[in-house]
Amino acid sequence: MHHTHDDFLNAIVAQPADRTLRLVFADWLDEHDDRRGELIRIEEEMRTLPVFADRFWELKPRRNELRTLVGSEWCERMRYGTECEPVFRHGIPDGWRERWRLIREFTERWYHIPMVDVGGRQKELENAETRLKRKFPPSVGEWIAFVHDVHEAPNSTGELRPAHVQSLSGNVALSLQFSDYQDAHSAVSFADLHLPDPPVYWYQWDENDVWVQSGPNAESVTVFALRQVINHTDGAGGEFVAEVDQLPDLYRHLTRTFHSHVKFGNREWDETENLFVEVEPIPGQSGRFYLYVRAAASIRKEQIPEFLWGYARLSHSRSGIFERKP
Repeated sequence: MHHTHDDFLNAIVAQPADRTLRLVFADWLDEHDDRRGELIRIEEEMRTLPVFADRFWELKPRRNELRTLVGSEWCERMRYGTECEPVFRHGIPDGWRERWRLIREFTERWYHIPMVDVGGRQKELENAETRLKRKFPPSVGEWIAFVHDVHEAPNSTGELRPAHVQSLSGNVALSLQFSDYQDAHSAVSFADLHLPDPPVYWYQWDENDVWVQSGPNAESVTVFALRQVINHTDGAGGEFVAEVDQLPDLYRHLTRTFHSHVKFGNREWDETENLFVEVEPIPGQSGRFYLYVRAAASIRKEQIPEFLWGYARLSHSRSGIFERKP
C-alpha cells in the first residue's frame, strides 16, 4: 500500500512498465492538488496514441509546459522525456500531413530537437516562394519549415542538417538536397509542383551542362524526408552495422523482443525503447543484408536484447554500449 509521494515514486522506479500504477499515482496527486497528476495522465494518454494523430499534437504543448513546471529531476525518475519510445508502432500513414508529424516526432526523439506541429514557418515559406517565384505544395512547404527548424536548433550538427531549397539553373526542378556522393541533386520537377506530395528525382549535369532527370529517388517528398532522418540517425548510445544472410533467425528474435515493425520500400524497421533496427538489402548481393542497430543516449545495458550481442560480434564498427561485451 502506498501512502506517500515517495512510496509511489519508489514503486514506479522499481516497476517502470506498470502503467496502472502510474494512473493510481495520478489519482493520488489529484487528491492532493498536485499538477503532476495532470502530467501523468497526459503522458500516459500520449504514449497510446499514434504520433501522427490530431489528439497527440493537441496534448503535446501542455505536456511540454507541465514538464518544465515540475522539473527535469522528477520527470527523469518517471522516465518522461528520457526514454526514446517507438515512433512506428502504428505504422506509416499515407497522408502528407500525418507523415510529416511522424518525421517531426522521430527527429525530436532521436536528435533532441524540439519540433512543433506541421503548418509552421509561414514567413520563411513565403520568403522562399517569393525568392524562387514558385508556389509550393504542402509537403515541399513542410520540408522548408523542417530545414529551418533543424538549422536553428542549438544542438543540430552533422549530416542531419539538410540544405535549403534552390532552383536548378534552367528552371527545371526544385532542389531539396545535393549529394556529394552521387554528384546529383534530389529535386522535385517543376511539372510536379501541383501535387501535394510530389515525387523526388535525381538531377545531374549532362555533357552540355544542362540539368537532366537521371532517375527516381523517392516516390514522394515525405518518403525522401523520412529516409533522410533515418539514414543520418546518430546512435548516441552506441551503434553497429553487420552483414547477415539468415533473416528467418533474425526476424524470429525481433518479433519476440521488439514492439513495432514496419516495411518501407526495400527496408524494414523495428523499434523498442531506445533501440532502432534497420534491415536493408546489400546492393548486388542477392540474399545478403545490412543490419543497422542504433541505441539512444539513454540506453541501459539491461535494455539490450541478448541476441543482439551475437550480431554485434559480426561487426567491425561497434561503438558505445555495444563495445561492452566481447
